[in-house]
Amino acid sequence: MPDQATPSTPVTASLSRRQNRLVVVYASLAAALVLSISAWSLASAYQRAIEDAESQTSNYARAFATHASRTVGEVFRVIDGLARRLNDPAIVNQQNEQALHLRMKEYLAGVPQITSVVLIDMNGMSITSSTVSGYKIDYSDRLYFHRHQADPSLEINIDDPVIGRLSNKPIVVVSRRLSSPTGEFIGVISTGLSQKYFTDFYASVSLGAGGLIALTKNDGGIVAQIPASNELVDKTIATRDGMRTSARDRVDIFRMQSPDGVERIVSVAAVENYPLKVQVAMSLPHVLAPWYARLFWFVAATGFALVGLFAFAIVLFKQQKRLAETEASKQHNTEILNKTILGMADGMIVADKDRKVLVCNPAAEKLFGLRNGDTLSLKRGVIYELLHADDSTPFRPDQIPIERAIRGESVDDVDQIVRRKDIEMVRRLKVNARPIIDDHGQVRGGVSIYHDVTDVIETERQLLHAQKMDAVGQLTGGVAHDFNNILTIILGNLDILADALASDARLLRILHMIDQAAERGAELTQRLLAFARKQPLQPCKVVLNELVGKTEQLLRHVLGEHIEIVTALEPDLWPAMVDRSQIETALINLALNARDAMPDGGKLTIETAKVVLDEQYAASHSEVRAGPYAMIAITDTGTGIPEAIRQKVFEPFFTTKQTGKGTGLGLSMVYGFVKQSGGHIKIYSEVGHGTSVKIYLPRADAAEIFLEEAAALVPELAGIETVLVVEDDPLVRDNACGHLASLGYKIIQAADANAGLGVLRDRDDIDLLFTDVILPGGMSGRELAEAACKLKPSLKVLFTSGYTENAIIHQGRLDRGVLLLAKPYRRAELGRMVRLALANVRNGLALTH
Repeated sequence: MPDQATPSTPVTASLSRRQNRLVVVYASLAAALVLSISAWSLASAYQRAIEDAESQTSNYARAFATHASRTVGEVFRVIDGLARRLNDPAIVNQQNEQALHLRMKEYLAGVPQITSVVLIDMNGMSITSSTVSGYKIDYSDRLYFHRHQADPSLEINIDDPVIGRLSNKPIVVVSRRLSSPTGEFIGVISTGLSQKYFTDFYASVSLGAGGLIALTKNDGGIVAQIPASNELVDKTIATRDGMRTSARDRVDIFRMQSPDGVERIVSVAAVENYPLKVQVAMSLPHVLAPWYARLFWFVAATGFALVGLFAFAIVLFKQQKRLAETEASKQHNTEILNKTILGMADGMIVADKDRKVLVCNPAAEKLFGLRNGDTLSLKRGVIYELLHADDSTPFRPDQIPIERAIRGESVDDVDQIVRRKDIEMVRRLKVNARPIIDDHGQVRGGVSIYHDVTDVIETERQLLHAQKMDAVGQLTGGVAHDFNNILTIILGNLDILADALASDARLLRILHMIDQAAERGAELTQRLLAFARKQPLQPCKVVLNELVGKTEQLLRHVLGEHIEIVTALEPDLWPAMVDRSQIETALINLALNARDAMPDGGKLTIETAKVVLDEQYAASHSEVRAGPYAMIAITDTGTGIPEAIRQKVFEPFFTTKQTGKGTGLGLSMVYGFVKQSGGHIKIYSEVGHGTSVKIYLPRADAAEIFLEEAAALVPELAGIETVLVVEDDPLVRDNACGHLASLGYKIIQAADANAGLGVLRDRDDIDLLFTDVILPGGMSGRELAEAACKLKPSLKVLFTSGYTENAIIHQGRLDRGVLLLAKPYRRAELGRMVRLALANVRNGLALTH
């Protein structure tokens, strides 16, 4: 059966149809908009072309009218000047011909637009001219002569262009009547105004094909024009309808259909002070030629635009679904970003340049108590304060990272402490900040990230403290090792001296004092080894409730009646895997410290409980393993421990007691014993309220056999077996050999492991190997024992050591099958352990880790 496509939901289909309709509407509107813009643009371009042509022709008309006014005015000034000098019948006659000829030439100098001047008498005959003298011409047939002769009021007359009789060139005749002082007609001054002067000036302007410039009289007569065709000039301008007259610039603009069939834009300007007008015309086809070219490209571009628009609409239909999916993806990414910011473990604050909080995620809100819309400066100092890493120096306001970011700076890994005042919270932070810069390079705000390193710093502090304690332990362990060797010799020889001085009571008392001092030294080294975690423990299954019950009676006598002892014991407490004697000693030491902290009396509470330390707690405490623990806590109501010295109380020889009141090894011994047992110790204290020390001991799964119980089965000390003694210290070696010989054993000595191994290869009568754990030469006592047992499987082994450096002790206990005689030891202890080793109490146990 073929697969069937899953139909779209009605909402989805409706949405798709609606989007398609919108696409059609938008495409149609876009097409209409394109057409409208194109039409408007074309109309605007058409109008601008017409207006530009009208502006150009009117400017030219105005300029040419000004030029004509100046030119004709200059001619009139020349004629008027001559007339004022010739208004005398006595001057205007044939006798003055030569003088008048020279005067007229003088007047024409510097007036290039006048080609000639002719002086005519009252009868129409020329008297003289500016060009020739003595050449007589009859002007009585000229129209302007008859007008001046007949009309005394017509002083100046401008005639139509003619061919000059003297110059034989087209000229415009400008004439003036000469009258006697009594007003009688005495002649005419006739000037030839050069038509070429005007046409050359007009030719400097290009008006394009069909352009026209003409200077005409008010009655329609043409004075000058380009081109020369008279049919192109409108000679009825003065009476045309539709002329636009401007009083300001005296320019009229209108359309003119010329006889050549070309429509023109014509601007007409009157020549000031004279009956003349200037016509400037541009043909409409020439004016609109660029517009027609633009029209073509507009039509082509519009067509392409419409085709592209519809093609885009088709593509848009196909891309609609993809765009919707993209939008959904963007929205999804935005939601993820928002959730990421909200779920960040690090705090984040975004503020604008006015310090207004734009974004404050929950982590930052927890640190500072800020919310979106708050102002940073208003909250600071009220809810929280910012301090440097020393926890005392406040940050200057201008040095706060986000303030620096708002100023445009970048901030990296600044240590900062925030202290909330409302909820008494103090956290240590690493702060990074960056400015927010817009596309124009302007700083618009800042963003800061706050990484809480409080737990990391605390873990580092604990690690450094542990390293410090380990280093001190290495030192104290080494000292205890050497001291134990010395005490072994002292105690061993005391036993010999005691036998020799049995009859001298005075010397026996002295010997007894030496013995007590040596025992105190041995106890001191034992405590040092306990702190260094190098003592040989014998852990077994211990029920702490029973131990507390037995110890409580002792403590009531030791602490005194002014100390109240209260117990709060967990009924189903797990048994602990611990060295019984060590935990008893630890309880007594802690109780004595509590008594000293309550000189005026108080209450001592001993509490037990089942506790499971989880992975999170173990991660923040480097030496703790997650799992079940039996907890025992000793709490007092004493003076408490100041915070400044709270971290030093477990260090050896550190004490706050007066000189001679304590060694400073009690708490350090407890600390080392608990750590060596795989446990955890924590101290809580508050000045004036008391101190609580909690010890967490690993839960026990099986009981252990005490070596003391096995040793009790071997009461005899003497023997006749052969013992190989391997000891690098000659004094200690001699001491051990002397004791063993006195007990009846055959002794063979060796100073190191290699020598001892050589003896074992050469002899078969060795019954027991008695070796120090720490030996020179690269081979330890443990390695010697393993090699010896391979040579002689029936060989028995007894170890001795001031401390073992984990050669035969691992995880706080002796390796299985191992017997250890701890230094310092007496002759009796040596004899019992030798017999225990030779008796092979632990049958079948091998030397294994």
